[in-house]
Amino acid sequence: MDPLSWIQGSYNHPKTGSSGYNQSPTSLQITRPSTMPHQEFVGLTKEERRQVPHHHDKIINAEGHPRLRVGFWQCRFKVPDHVAVHGLPYSVKEDGSTRTEKSDDNALAMSQSIADMFHRPNAVWFDQDDVTYQGGTDREFPAVYIFDDDTKVAAVFNKQTGNFVTTFQLTEEQEIKLKTTRNFGGGEGWFSGKVNNLPPKGITPINSFENDVMGITPVDDSQIDNSNNSNSK
Repeated sequence: MDPLSWIQGSYNHPKTGSSGYNQSPTSLQITRPSTMPHQEFVGLTKEERRQVPHHHDKIINAEGHPRLRVGFWQCRFKVPDHVAVHGLPYSVKEDGSTRTEKSDDNALAMSQSIADMFHRPNAVWFDQDDVTYQGGTDREFPAVYIFDDDTKVAAVFNKQTGNFVTTFQLTEEQEIKLKTTRNFGGGEGWFSGKVNNLPPKGITPINSFENDVMGITPVDDSQIDNSNNSNSK
């Protein structure tokens, strides 16, 4: 059996409930696909486990571009710090970063938004041979970006596997670097621990938990200093 065949979706995922897991809403206990041997599953890294097939995965098939996969588990992992750039509700923490509840519904909304990105009017593909992510670090890999030139939101995929990796909103400086170097991330200060997932600019949340449930009016976009905004990593 091909040890990497799960990447291409050749394993079936047991449909347990709506998402195939049974635990508290904030945990990420990934369920082993029914046809994947137990020893193979336990031997996967955390990153690999988040890419095992799920019945809510979405496929992007755009003519002239690589076939891409938006994995449910990877989206669910990325929801808390990255989903705000796709218009979902968020709260702002003391350090100024955003936070969204990790849930099935939010993961599904995020994956659908990413899967639909290439249909946006000003979507730009970066899938040339020299495109990379986190270039110059030990985490560099050949990448594919789908970039919305209107909202400045990008989705990153591993070109070798086609799997979704992350999503973020670029600053003007980062946009210039992506368009001129075909790389995002890496370089000086990349692992500095600075806050990156700041409230997105020009993106109105679909809904607001604070407003609807708690009666708190969300901060207006004009009241937020996003001069150093980088909703990345």
